[in-house]
Amino acid sequence: MWPVVLAVAPWLWFAVRLFGPEVDLAAVLLPAAAVVAIAVCALIAILGRRPCYAVPIASLAMFTAVAIVLPRTPHATADPIDPFVFVSANVFIHNPTPVAAARSLADRHPDVLVAVEATQDVQNSLAASLHGYAHAARGELDIYSRWALDRLPRYSDIPKSAAFAVTVDRPGAPFVLVAVHLPNPLHEISFPDHLAMAERLLGDAQHGDQPVVLAGDFNTSDRTHAYGALMTSLRDAMRTTWAGSTYRSGIFGLLALRIDYVLEPTTWCSAGATTFTVPGSDHRGLSVSLGTCPG
Repeated sequence: MWPVVLAVAPWLWFAVRLFGPEVDLAAVLLPAAAVVAIAVCALIAILGRRPCYAVPIASLAMFTAVAIVLPRTPHATADPIDPFVFVSANVFIHNPTPVAAARSLADRHPDVLVAVEATQDVQNSLAASLHGYAHAARGELDIYSRWALDRLPRYSDIPKSAAFAVTVDRPGAPFVLVAVHLPNPLHEISFPDHLAMAERLLGDAQHGDQPVVLAGDFNTSDRTHAYGALMTSLRDAMRTTWAGSTYRSGIFGLLALRIDYVLEPTTWCSAGATTFTVPGSDHRGLSVSLGTCPG
C-alpha cells in the first residue's frame, strides 16, 4: 500500500492549505520537499527493485507541476496601448558593485523605475544615468520617472520601508505607483501578519479614481496566501511570459522563489516581460512594458 499512499499524499496539500497563512512556510518549502520525496522513491525503486514506486514518482512530478509551475504560466493579454517601459529591482543594500548595479538598471531604458535597497552610491549613479528624471524616495524605496511625481500620504500605519506611494503624472494617463518592500515572513514577521500587510496594500489599490501599480520586493512566494490575495484584484504583469524565480541566493535557489513582482490593474495589459541580472544583487531585476488594454 505504500506506493499508493505516497502517490495520494502530495495532493492533500490543497486541503491543508485551506487552514490559512499559518501553513505558508510549507508552501515555501514545497520544491525542496518534492525533490527529496522523488529522490527517496527513486532509490527505493532502483535499489529495492520495486518498480511499483514509479507510481508515486509520477504523482509527485505531476503535483510539482501543478503546485509550483502553474502560478508561473503565461496568461493571455493583448498588446498594451501606448506602452511605457517599467523596471523594478532590489539592488541589495550591501551590493559590492553599486555603480555596475545602477548601470544595469539604466541600460533597460526605463520610463519608470523602482529601486529597492538603493544605497547613496546607487542613487548617485542613477541620477547621472537618468538625467532629468523625477526622483522620489522613502526609506529604502526609490522611484525614478520621466514624468513628474507627486507624493501621496498613504501607508503611514506600516513601516516606511514597506510601501511608498506616488502619482506618476504620465501625460493623459496618470496612475498611482506603490513601491513595495514587505518584511520577510521567514524571520521578520509572521505569515498571517504578512498576509494582512498585503491585504492592506490591496485594499488601498481598490479605491480611488486612478489605476494603481504595485511593484518591488514583496518577500512572498507565488505559492502563498498573500500572493493569492493580491491576485484577486490585480494582474501579474510578469506572467505575459513564463515567470521565472527572482531570488536564487545560496540554498534558497532550491526553493524556486519568485518574490519580486510588477502588479498591474486588470484593465491594463503588458508585454515583453523579462528578468535580468543585477550585478552584486541577490535578486533578479524585472522589466516589462505596461499600458491600457485595447478598447
